[in-house]
Amino acid sequence: MRIGVDATSVLDERSGVEGHVFAAVEALAQAPDDEVVAFVRRQVPTRWRHGPDRLRTVCLSTDSQAAATQLHLPRAIRQVGVDVLYCPAKPPPARPGVPVLDAIHDIVPWSRPETMGRGAGAWYRTFDRVAVQRGAHISTGTRAVAEELGTVLPVSDRVHVVGGAMPPWLEAAARAGHHERPAVAGDGPYVLSICRIEPRKDLGTLLDAWELLGSARGATRLLLVGKVGWKVDAVVDRARRTAGVELCGWVDEADLPGLYAHAEAFVSPSLEEGFGLPVLEAMAFGAPVVASAIPPHLEVGQGGIDSFSPGDPAELAEHLLGLLGDERRRRRLTGAGRRRAACFSGAALGRRLRRALEAAA
Repeated sequence: MRIGVDATSVLDERSGVEGHVFAAVEALAQAPDDEVVAFVRRQVPTRWRHGPDRLRTVCLSTDSQAAATQLHLPRAIRQVGVDVLYCPAKPPPARPGVPVLDAIHDIVPWSRPETMGRGAGAWYRTFDRVAVQRGAHISTGTRAVAEELGTVLPVSDRVHVVGGAMPPWLEAAARAGHHERPAVAGDGPYVLSICRIEPRKDLGTLLDAWELLGSARGATRLLLVGKVGWKVDAVVDRARRTAGVELCGWVDEADLPGLYAHAEAFVSPSLEEGFGLPVLEAMAFGAPVVASAIPPHLEVGQGGIDSFSPGDPAELAEHLLGLLGDERRRRRLTGAGRRRAACFSGAALGRRLRRALEAAA
């Protein structure tokens, strides 16, 4: 089977979406009987310039994401010839010319479009609906999202739960073992949260919980890692003014394993996620995880995380206080998290994706 992949969202920025694309493409390229053709924009990503062996890249000559997906990609598909197209990040072309597997990671474009960039919600809603109406199959990371999709799209029996995996470089690092404490972690104990800062990540609840801890947190700091997104000026300003909180911004991928491994706890207070990749990463690298009890967190972290009611800072503060004051409890949660993280791998993602692509084709 010749599998085309829309990788036009990959710009060597190592974002969460890019991590998923890398994981999916490289997992699919391991199948001995398949060929993977990744359609990229601007230039071939550094990681793919010398392999994998069964991966071919085709560069589309445009800087525009919309033009790449809707105009250049269908032409390139016709020229190259593929059996099925997988769209792991952006909605498919309106007229792809081949069967499609469309990855829809969450229903935010329908449920919280105001938290997205200007016009993004309408873009996703429109082209995902067109894809479904024209027979596309859908892949998603969790059963929770699969159930939600049925409320916004007429997907019937064409939804495939494929799970998720860490980016290949982080999966390799997790297998390697010991991780040095990075300089960005500074001195002393810290609680970690990693995300693109945007409204649905609900960092306001985390800041409320941090203030509730007061002197009980001692010398422990709260490190907020990730790029600043949109409509979050107030929460960013508040974070800068809150004692014991450090806004670290974007950090190098090489620092992530050590950041996770040396954290006293990792917190994900999100109100909505499709999969919750940072939760998986934190478990894999041994950070005790406290996450909001939204369905994707509970599904991915099953048995390996502590959870609290979404938007409840008092309950979150109680969980953090219990972890910070109890090393034995942290060790138990670390062990449970590692065991749960072992259930997710690039190889398993590749097998599930291939089955979904066969069904779509």
